[in-house]
Amino acid sequence: MTEFVRGLSYERFLAEYWRRKPLFVKGGAHDLLGLTLGYEEADAIVERVREQAPDRLAHDPGRIEFVKGADALSPRLARRAGELQRRLGWPRVTFDVSRTHAPGSIGCHFDYDDNFTLQQDGSKIWRIGSPTAVPETDRRRRVLEDPSLSGQFYLTDDYEEFVVEAGDLLYIPLFHPHWGTSTGRSLSLTMTCNLVTPLTELWPLLHEELSGHRAWWHPSPLPAAPDEQALADLLDVLADPASRRRVLARWQESRRSTVARHRPEPDPPRPEPVQVSPVTVDVTPIKPLFTGAAPAVDLAKAVLPGETTTLLADLSAKRCLKRLLVLARDRAGACGDPRLASSVQAVVNGLTRLPHPALLAWCRTPEVTSWVRQAEREREAGYRRAPDTLLAHLTSFSLPELLRHEVPAPGVPLVAALSAPGQLAVLSAGRVIELPDTAGETVTVEVHGAHAEVASVRLPSTDLTGETAGPHVTVLPALSENGPRLLPPHSWYTAFHPAGRRFPQPPDGTRAEEFLETVAQALTLIDKVWPPAADDIRASLSRLTPARTPLPETVPAFRGAAVVPATTPLETARHLCRAAAQTRYDTIADLYTLSEEPGTAVRPPSTGTALPVSTLLRDTYTAVNEREFLRHHGETPHALASLSERIRDALTALHDDGRLTPQGQALWTGLSELEP
Repeated sequence: MTEFVRGLSYERFLAEYWRRKPLFVKGGAHDLLGLTLGYEEADAIVERVREQAPDRLAHDPGRIEFVKGADALSPRLARRAGELQRRLGWPRVTFDVSRTHAPGSIGCHFDYDDNFTLQQDGSKIWRIGSPTAVPETDRRRRVLEDPSLSGQFYLTDDYEEFVVEAGDLLYIPLFHPHWGTSTGRSLSLTMTCNLVTPLTELWPLLHEELSGHRAWWHPSPLPAAPDEQALADLLDVLADPASRRRVLARWQESRRSTVARHRPEPDPPRPEPVQVSPVTVDVTPIKPLFTGAAPAVDLAKAVLPGETTTLLADLSAKRCLKRLLVLARDRAGACGDPRLASSVQAVVNGLTRLPHPALLAWCRTPEVTSWVRQAEREREAGYRRAPDTLLAHLTSFSLPELLRHEVPAPGVPLVAALSAPGQLAVLSAGRVIELPDTAGETVTVEVHGAHAEVASVRLPSTDLTGETAGPHVTVLPALSENGPRLLPPHSWYTAFHPAGRRFPQPPDGTRAEEFLETVAQALTLIDKVWPPAADDIRASLSRLTPARTPLPETVPAFRGAAVVPATTPLETARHLCRAAAQTRYDTIADLYTLSEEPGTAVRPPSTGTALPVSTLLRDTYTAVNEREFLRHHGETPHALASLSERIRDALTALHDDGRLTPQGQALWTGLSELEP
């Protein structure tokens, strides 16, 4: 067993951590590095890079300097890289240097290399997300060094956080989105185990082997076209055991030679940006939505469903609309795809011409609220998706509204994202269009009056608006004609909902009918004992999926998509009230800052578990609404004692330690006034 760092063997590191999960080792930097780098040496490296290889330097003047492949200009680092290369048996080891003068970061991104951050001075806060969020196409493009992909990404919700101080080691596996932020003056080295693939290692060796076989160097038969037999004869060479032995021997020798000889990182390529015509937004049709001052809202009256929460839903929809139009405009202008940019222009033109009630109702759907959230995350991270399925999903989400009100220009190709292989879901219409012969992630939709062409399928436009259901259409089960619908498997939710592949998993056939029947009975029960809550559920929840595994009823980005267990009508009613309350709370939190430090952990006395202020406030708002339903249902105070105690303790903790803003204090007051 070979010791790696602090008693951890290299064999155990490879078995448990390598390309699986991060590793933090307190004081482990020197164990691996065997030397220290000071500010004077780091500054000298930065100056040499600035003069001799400026493409290796990323910097924010006065704040941060980052040198890629610093060992190419530092003999001492080059020697150590070679030693570690031989010790680890890795073909290419290089060093990067990060020097900060003040709090700062180079942003969230993912690498196609395995990195060991070795903190030399100061400290950094590292957040490492899940690699499953990185699309396979982006991994491939990154590995193949596509210069149009920078690697910038967004931080996933399930990130781990590490505080790395001087002398500490943090291993970050390849493809894991990560974001390091210095807390002030700092210096760190990153040891990079650069990726090698069979393409880079074997391709030259295969060429060398094949060039010795007559079938490969001999002229191809012309003018005859190649056939299967010709290809089979060529590939038979690779099936020859003697050829395989020679290739393997060369591969092993090449690997030994590469490990023994340190090779600096080559100069990075310079990407060439692709320009497209800018997308413009004509705001004239929607100006009336934003004239006049926003009405004053007393959040103390926004705890239970009513006029105030309805007003807040409209204010949030208007804010969502503004953000969406700006994000779509800017993203399309940088997408590098003229066809996609033209599609977005048509969608934006259509959205601004929708009747205002229809437009605001659309902005309240979970697909739109989550689209805005995801687009903002990717913009903040500087991440560019290719192909840009986000823009194509926006088209899919808006198609029913655009067609219903006849606003798309005839014949303009719209690029829409598929919801599953061979399927285009138009959720607000409650339809799934079956396209069995369609490949890829997107399709082209062209509208010609009463008909539309989706890929190679011609169908009535009313199939896309939900008014008809032709042979290519599957109707999504719904609670009522205009009520919440069962959410089908959908690529958008799989990619971006925090539950990922566990959500949604809708039932079918009889089980779907049973689920919806239980939900209908629950809603009837709520109608009977608390009508405003039933009205609010119908207005705020548009997508339903049954709970098969423990999941929260809703998540903030996907407002209006609810996970509901269908056990008994009473239990389902409780969850419906909770889901609607969470949707209302997330609307409030989208409009107002409720705490000066929403991430600060507070500990209610009865639970003993510390929660962030934002989480505790949301949970308390939800619990108050759940209790209100149970009161209307006739539950005795004794039966509600445990829930009431939890609410009181949470309100006390929020009052004492929540650092609530005036808006947060008003909401707290409204919650407190409902205490018995």
